[in-house]
Amino acid sequence: MKIIIAKRDLEAAIQIATLGIAVGNSDLSGHYLFRIRGKQAEVLTYSGRLFAGCPLICQVEGDDGDAFTLDGWRLKQWLGAVGEEVLTLEGGDASAKATSSRGSVTWPSLDPDKFPYWDDILAVATESAEVEVERLHAALAYVKQFVSSEENAMPHLALTEIIQPTDDKGNPDGASALYATDQVGVAVIQIAGMDNSRLRIHGKDTAAVLSFLALKGSDKVKVLEHDRCLFFRRTDEALFGVARPNSQFPGLNVGDDSDEKVWWTVDVAEMEQCIRFLTTAAAKDDTRIKFRFDKGEDSVVMSVAASAGGEISLPVKTIDYGGIEDLPDTGFMVRHPYLTKVTSQFASDTLRFGIFEKKKGGWVRFQHEKDGDKYLTVVVWVR
Repeated sequence: MKIIIAKRDLEAAIQIATLGIAVGNSDLSGHYLFRIRGKQAEVLTYSGRLFAGCPLICQVEGDDGDAFTLDGWRLKQWLGAVGEEVLTLEGGDASAKATSSRGSVTWPSLDPDKFPYWDDILAVATESAEVEVERLHAALAYVKQFVSSEENAMPHLALTEIIQPTDDKGNPDGASALYATDQVGVAVIQIAGMDNSRLRIHGKDTAAVLSFLALKGSDKVKVLEHDRCLFFRRTDEALFGVARPNSQFPGLNVGDDSDEKVWWTVDVAEMEQCIRFLTTAAAKDDTRIKFRFDKGEDSVVMSVAASAGGEISLPVKTIDYGGIEDLPDTGFMVRHPYLTKVTSQFASDTLRFGIFEKKKGGWVRFQHEKDGDKYLTVVVWVR
């Protein structure tokens, strides 16, 4: 098998394939596999949990099914040592040769028959959605911040999943949404066009999916699903896949349809300045900020427990508010990094707090819309 390809075209394909390689491994998980499929060559990788593939823009000699592998670090280092020119890759029984104007180098090649191809799974995977790349990237980047890192203790929360709400009889009841929580913050995103998807991604794989989407080889991406894995395919046929976690996200009731009886709106820039000011007085690892309403001044008072003792507070003028008479005089406390997650995602000058109380606590709800997708964020009160 022989591939003749421009360096820039090989690097573009390798950039995608690298997402599915196990860096540093000497077995097949650390190799790029080059294969002829039909009349076209492609490069594939598989790390055991992640896999990627990309068609090559090249001239190819050989028969359908011919394949060879190249050690990942060798190929990448070699590409850094050759110029912008046409390159040749050739595969044999147990070795492969790479040729540039500098000359040729021969490397060991592993048995391609032992590569875990996913052709059969992809053939029966169901296309569940086609969505704009930027919208899916934005949703996953936001929800990733709320995925629990407690994989061993709570594997069902160490992932993000699209869930279709159901009633007591198991019938659909409400819009599908992407969920994630670390038990302090909850993110729920209704992604337009993904109502039929049951996307489920492990938290540790989300960054790799985002890297694939960020390459932006096309405006839209198709989502294909199988019981064992999830595929993302661009219009140029570049493909990225992730294994599907066995654990399932639990059903959550975050009160997204209930009325906000208590609420206020503040200026984002002023609130963020107050957070920066107040946190200089708090203990370094204490991220709690208390919010209460001063009815006499029509303002929100933010405060922290000072590391030197006592409490330090600052007022923030409200833009509007309602139902304040139902808010406890003592107010409530939340962790300020969750507020920053909200304000940094949405280019808004104001932030509306929807405040809910229950017998032993409560939560704050933030609602936004971005590019037609509905974002709901819930932050639980802390003590």
